[in-house]
Amino acid sequence: MEKKGVLAQVAILSLFFISAGASVVNPALQGLAATYSDVPFTTVLLIATLPTLMYIPFSILAGALAGSKIKFRTLALVGAVLWVIGGLAPYLFSDFTAVLVARVVFGIGLGVVSPLGSALILRLFEGKARANLMGVGSALMNGGAIVFMLVAGVLAAKQVNLVWLVHLTGAAALVLLALWLPEPEKVVKVAGQAKVPTPLGVWGYILVFFTATLLFYPMLLTMSTIVVTGGLGTAAAAGLILSIFTGGGFLSSLVFGKVAPVTGRFSLSLALALLGIGMAIIFFGNSLTMLFVGAAVAGLGSGLEFPAVMMLMGRIAPPAVIGGAVGLGMAAMKAAGFLSPYYMSAIRGISGNDAVGFPIFVGAIGFVALAVFFAVANWKAPVAAVAQEA
Repeated sequence: MEKKGVLAQVAILSLFFISAGASVVNPALQGLAATYSDVPFTTVLLIATLPTLMYIPFSILAGALAGSKIKFRTLALVGAVLWVIGGLAPYLFSDFTAVLVARVVFGIGLGVVSPLGSALILRLFEGKARANLMGVGSALMNGGAIVFMLVAGVLAAKQVNLVWLVHLTGAAALVLLALWLPEPEKVVKVAGQAKVPTPLGVWGYILVFFTATLLFYPMLLTMSTIVVTGGLGTAAAAGLILSIFTGGGFLSSLVFGKVAPVTGRFSLSLALALLGIGMAIIFFGNSLTMLFVGAAVAGLGSGLEFPAVMMLMGRIAPPAVIGGAVGLGMAAMKAAGFLSPYYMSAIRGISGNDAVGFPIFVGAIGFVALAVFFAVANWKAPVAAVAQEA
């Protein structure tokens, strides 16, 4: 196994940063719609949604191949190259179809690199080092999304085509990956040895990723409507609330390595409880201040949830299945985000409640129920084991 020094850790963490790149184009969508005024707006939205559709299958594939069939470094370099090429290419194109093709290439690269950072941390590190890096990686995904959207917004305001140049950041990641990305020992299958099964608990944690994303996404999708139609503020205020949610996730992820040794296996219960409480505050809050508070609390929970699930997954997943499990978990989150509008429609249809915020109330109940379930399930965990795992 290669050395795991500072530069190796920075190389691993660069994978988390570029994984946030899907958000780059969002601030420029209206400007792109004006540029391609002869194209229906719903078709223009494919610029944002196509990478997500590509992400799902290729994150699963990359996770399954990493460290067994193909080296982590090889996959990381291929994914990063596709990320950069697919991201920058629309700057050179004027044809809308060519832009969509480039977005497909970008989405494939995004899907390939996204599971690799978490899988490498779970394969290469243990204990506090694992918790610290997983927390910082999660923070970089949140922080990267903020940075990408801020820079993209500034560039798009000057000239919409400049937004594609944000993908030049991937060149720095390429250098780090090429020079310093560590490679775990290859998982070699012995002739005649049965295939290593994925533990049932791993599938449970993948389901947690899917369910948690499905439960909190209605808050992201309806916040603007809640603020504006409720007479609480403007779309700008809604954007600030969502920024507070993301910022809360960044901060809690950053300190996860300090929180995990204290909370142990209850880290996930704490994260889910904070998400539930935050969403309840948002639902019952009748002022902009309460929405700010609820978003901050939910954001803190969101930032803890990702590294907490990854840590628990890494505890029970054999090395041979870690990559595949992480890939499935990342794909599950994207799939849940894609399906969330249909989930919201189903909730309203089943309940007969058409209130905009009702799915947020359902989400709050769901998170509290999940928090209680995992608290009870881990109640009898040995104290020594909890400390060691954290």
